[in-house]
Amino acid sequence: MRHEASRAERKVFQKLSIIEVQKRLQDRVQCCALCGSGSWELQPEIYGMKLAHPLTPKQSKQFPCAVLICHNCGNMHLISVEVLCADELNSPPTDEQPQKEE
Repeated sequence: MRHEASRAERKVFQKLSIIEVQKRLQDRVQCCALCGSGSWELQPEIYGMKLAHPLTPKQSKQFPCAVLICHNCGNMHLISVEVLCADELNSPPTDEQPQKEE
């Protein structure tokens, strides 16, 4: 059975772009803990990682994640976009239409 994203989950995926995630990770990413390389690649989209309990599969939730992969050894990091960008997600929507001057 396919899990449909909840309204809140869809909000996360729609409101944030991978560009915003990349900006926030830029100063935080350091050397790989496995090989010492600094050659990380951020995957080009936000993924929904589904965590499901075997007894309650209908109540599973998708967690929006950014994925970093080390080019040297393949080490992967899953970064919670909800935590990384919490301030952006909790901010009120902005009206992007310019106001008319009278």
